[in-house]
Parts: sequence; structure tokens; C-alpha cells
Amino acid sequence: GSTRRATGRARNAVAWYALEVSILSSLLADLYTALDYPFCCASLPARRRRLLLASTVLCACLAVVAGLWWSVHTRCYYCHPGEGPGKSSRYERMKNPFFVCEGICHSYVVLPEDGSASMVAVFHFSDPYAGHPYVEYERKAPGRAGDLAAVPCEIVHMQTEVPRYVAQCALLNLRPSALYAFKPGFMASNGSEVQGPTKYFRTLPRGDKEPVTFVIGGDLAVNKTVTVAGVVNKTRLTEDMADQIALERPAFVGLGGDLTYDNALHSCYFRWDWLINMCEQHLRYSSQETDDQGEPFLLLIPVVLVIGNHEAGGDAIDLDSIPPMLFEYFPHRASAVHASAARSFVDPPRVRRRPQEEWSEAMAYHSHKIGALALLLALDSNHVTPLHAEAPQQEFLRSELDQSQHLPWRLSMYHVPMYPASFGFHTSPPLRTHWEPLFLEHSIDICYEHHEHSYKRTTLLANGTSSDRGIMYIGG
Repeated sequence: GSTRRATGRARNAVAWYALEVSILSSLLADLYTALDYPFCCASLPARRRRLLLASTVLCACLAVVAGLWWSVHTRCYYCHPGEGPGKSSRYERMKNPFFVCEGICHSYVVLPEDGSASMVAVFHFSDPYAGHPYVEYERKAPGRAGDLAAVPCEIVHMQTEVPRYVAQCALLNLRPSALYAFKPGFMASNGSEVQGPTKYFRTLPRGDKEPVTFVIGGDLAVNKTVTVAGVVNKTRLTEDMADQIALERPAFVGLGGDLTYDNALHSCYFRWDWLINMCEQHLRYSSQETDDQGEPFLLLIPVVLVIGNHEAGGDAIDLDSIPPMLFEYFPHRASAVHASAARSFVDPPRVRRRPQEEWSEAMAYHSHKIGALALLLALDSNHVTPLHAEAPQQEFLRSELDQSQHLPWRLSMYHVPMYPASFGFHTSPPLRTHWEPLFLEHSIDICYEHHEHSYKRTTLLANGTSSDRGIMYIGG
């Protein structure tokens, strides 16, 4: 798997290098021709003219090398089915409203292991000398003054071209089916306190009496245009879908990979800004409870994400490189976030880049308890996590499924389908080899699949044939 991914990454890099070299080489050839004309620098002796020509060629070669370095390290190359391959320069990204993260530019909630008793709050800022990031939170209940609490957050330094820091905060010991307010903040480098807006969320129910609504989908078009029959049109397709989802008032939304098509390039961070902004502005709904002015609270919908091939570098991720931004922007393990925050809340706070060995296995897959109704497994379909019988994810699957047999439902979501509807994928047979026997043994009910940009809903399948004891596969 790692050899295939490395080969794919090299092939993609060579293609982009060839494009840059062809452009710069043509410019170099034009320059050489101009200097070689007799009328160019005609007043100089032939020897000095040749020296000038050699110096110019050397400078141009250095410019080619610098251009290649710049194209890899500062350009964003993305590929989205709705708009084809594209790229952006730093200059173009300066037009992005989130190019510089003023104050606190994002704050949102991520679904943890048990959404009835905890939640992960995340916010972004750009002050490199910020101290003691925190989140204040309290429960909102009619006729009751909430008990305001505060928790420290871990700071992760993102490797982007402009300063960007992500604060991860675990809110623990929450009540089920309860409405909470939270406000992020930190001490700025000039000694002032910076706070973000107050936002709201609701925890999941704990028992099996309350119904739970959720929505799962993937392969989003977070860009603002879509191409139909060669015509580029402005669209609000993703935002409109998010608005429709919010009308259902779901307990959470699952996003099944290929969400920004950033291809693991940190120069494509602005595409994540679009996605996060969509979650903040559109994945929210008005509560039945009201504030002191009689206005309903606007509740953020918690999200749970899995990794797709485009978060992992298209089909090519170097496991020795920096982790995909998805892992830092959407941490799902509240217990790990809480432990890291407690260690990092010192004076001055510990700001760090997460080492590769800490994220590759620990963040790519996770499980979520939905009250006493269901277990949702969020898995990595062979993108950054090895797929074999003794892989850590395989052991994780066995353990989680063994402990969930008392629950009425067992669900899983991942990116590449085990049973594709329209195409054949090289990952699908290994997934069926390693996952399907476990899923059938532990009576998984539904698998939510993505990657194909189409919709399917199978009959109950077991080993490729219909069976009353099989699994339903939805999505694509």
C-alpha cells in the first residue's frame, strides 16, 4: 500500500514539474535567442557577450529551480470533479477572507466518543504568542442559571504559509440531551484577552427512548463554482444542502471523506476554511428554547469525519510527512484531547507540531456511541492506515464490536466502498477480505460508503450474495 501511494505521489509530482519546466524552459529559450542575436549587446566584445550570456543562463536556471521549489511549497494543487484540476498562488489566496485569521476566525464542535457526556470544541487563531487558550461553557436550562466552567485547550501549530494555530478543547461531564453555550478565548501577546462569539450545541441522548436523527454523506463541493457541459456556473449547492440538512435538526452530521480536495497540501488550507465556514454558517438550527430576549438559540450541529483519498494526498501520502489537516482540525477523541491539554497548560503554553507517530494510527479511525441505541464506527479505508490482519485498526474493530453486542444497532462509515455501484476500486477486495468477515460475525447492520459520487442502496449482502443475515450498504 505504501509503495503504491509513494509511486502515485511521485507520478503526480513529475506531471506538475513537467508543466512548470515546459513554461520556464520556453521563457529561457526566448531569452537565450534574444541575447544571441548580433544586434543584442552589439557594442560589447564577443567574449564579454558570451560571458553575459552564460551569466544570464545561470541566473535563469536558478530561477527555474526556485520556481519549481515555489510551485511545490507555496502552490495549492487541487482536483475536484465539478471543476477539474486547478491551482492557486499565494497572491490568489490573499483574497481569501481567512488568509489572516483575525482574532478567533473559526469555532465549532466535533463529535467525540460519547456525545451524550462530552464534546470537543475547536477554534482557530493566528497570534504566535497567545497564552492559555480556553473555552468557557455552561448549560442552558429554563429558570436556571448555568454553572460557568472553563477548560484549557491544547494548541497545535499548523504548517501553513501564514500563522495558524488550532486550539482543541475537551468538554467533559456534560448532561445528555442538554443545551450548552460555549465561548473560546486566549490571552493575546499584548496582554489583552481575546474572546470569540458565544455559540451553542446540544448533547446526544443517553438512553434508548429518544429517537436520534443523523445525516451522512461525503465528496463535497466546497468550491463556489460547478461546471456543467463545459459551462462554469456560480452555485450554492453545498450550502443549500447543508441548509436542508439543518431543517431535519440532526443530532450530528457524518462527512465521509473527500471534503475539500486539498490533496494533503497545507498550501490548500483555505479550502478547509470554506468547509469549516460552511459548517459554522449552515449546519445549525434554531432551538425550541429561547434566551432572555425570547430569541431561540442557534445550535451548531456536531460533525464526525473520516479520511478519504483526497485528504491523504490523492492516492499518495508520505507517512513521514506532516499529518493531513483533517486530523488537527477535527479531533474526535475527547479523552486524548483532554490529556494533551492538561499537559500543555503551562506558562508559557506548549505550542507544538504533532509528530507523525502520534497521529497515523490514533486519529485515522474512531468510534462513537449513540446513546444506548447504536455504535458508529468511523474507519480509514486504507488511506493512511495499513490494511492487514494484524493492523491496529483491525484490533480496534474487534474490540469495539465485541463491546457493542448489547446495542440494537451497529453502523460503520468509511470512504472507499466495499461493494462499488459503478466502478471497480483496487481497495475494495482487501476491504471485503479483512472487514466483511468481522462485520458479518458481529452483525453490523449498515455500512455508509462514499467515493463514487453516486447513490446506491443494496439488499442485505453477505459475501456478495443476498442473505437475510447480511449487511446493507448505502451511499457511493
